[in-house]
Amino acid sequence: MKLDSVPEQLLYGDLMEVTSPHLIHRYNSALKLLTGKTTQLSFFHIDCSGYSPEIATELDTPDYLDDAGANPKFILLSIEQQDLPSLSEYFSSTSDLLKRFINDNYLALFTLTALDAVYGELDNRLYRIQSIEDIINVDEVHFQIDTPKQLISQALNLQQMIDQLLNEDDQLWLDDEYLQSIIQLGKTVGNVQLNKVIPDTLSYQQNNYFTSHMGGIYVFKDTRPKPTLITLDPQFATDKLPNHCKHIHGHEYQKVFQFLIKYGLIEPLQKKKLQQKVDQLRFKKHQVIIDYLISLDQHCDKPLDEFQLKQFINQNFEDLPESFHKLHDLVAAIERQEKTIPNKDELLFHTCQVTNSPRAQQSYRTINHLLSHYTPYNYLRLFIFNRPYFNAAFSRWPEAKQQYVMDYLRQHQAMIEEKQGIGIVKGK
Repeated sequence: MKLDSVPEQLLYGDLMEVTSPHLIHRYNSALKLLTGKTTQLSFFHIDCSGYSPEIATELDTPDYLDDAGANPKFILLSIEQQDLPSLSEYFSSTSDLLKRFINDNYLALFTLTALDAVYGELDNRLYRIQSIEDIINVDEVHFQIDTPKQLISQALNLQQMIDQLLNEDDQLWLDDEYLQSIIQLGKTVGNVQLNKVIPDTLSYQQNNYFTSHMGGIYVFKDTRPKPTLITLDPQFATDKLPNHCKHIHGHEYQKVFQFLIKYGLIEPLQKKKLQQKVDQLRFKKHQVIIDYLISLDQHCDKPLDEFQLKQFINQNFEDLPESFHKLHDLVAAIERQEKTIPNKDELLFHTCQVTNSPRAQQSYRTINHLLSHYTPYNYLRLFIFNRPYFNAAFSRWPEAKQQYVMDYLRQHQAMIEEKQGIGIVKGK
């Protein structure tokens, strides 16, 4: 995906800036081992996996850390990357697994990144994604890691030598060469007896995730005995599906909604919470109007106030987009506290939330990633949980809408920080 049309405030605002020569040297050392290439840039930004949009442009290789889309590579310069978003990934689970990996091995990675870069690959035992079975059968992902200075392999060697010294052979205490080897290794990797250096949680199960392969597919394995696939490509050939899978087309709103309800992944908002959400839904109506004005090339330099919006709606009510009328009917029904709430098409996804069940919370990002396709005016959800899709959409929007959305995200920066744990969308 080309990112040159996305402004720097959005593209780089929540990434980690790499400027110090020693970090650039570490990054290059790892990049050379992973790809055979290096960067000549004097500064750049990276996401949670170490992916840099500037380096992708420099190398003219958008997927330089994931060229085949099967086994993504990563470079860690700091454990702070745990809090960063992901800009480019073929599997939505990549960033989730990286964050879990950093969290589970925090002390070891803290020590390692103080000394060197940590690089590696999320190995799912595949070389290429060639069939739907390849996508479904990715059950376990194993982290293969080291550092350019081979600190992990040296630490393992040192630990083995110490164990042998302490437990196996008293004669080794008289072997000066053996003892000297331990001392030299200790100078390189530190005291492995006191400081954790070797990550010990390297394998992870992969249950529910999205992949951009084959037009976009959501895989839910928690629906055993049969996994469920939700496909975004309207031309997806169902004859490719194995018999042991359930399938839902993404445009089948009711089926998608009922699936998420059935397995406890989302829940309809109760009347009290719906009442609390009226202001948000009313604002969504206004966002539809802003879009409509932009399409008519009538966008004002200053935002329309409540009175101006209402006046425009009254004057153009019959000509307004269908999405406005659907939201209007929904808001009106909630305000009147009607027993039956309109539930056509995408309206379903404006009146629900991810449940607090363990199953749903483990797939929180994947569920929101899916919901982002049905709530296009929820720019926060799109920006936080589906950044590649957001960037692609942003590049197609008229300049007036781009500016409007940027302003909107800045206004809601506190909410984004709550979701991501970092400050974003910083102005230059």
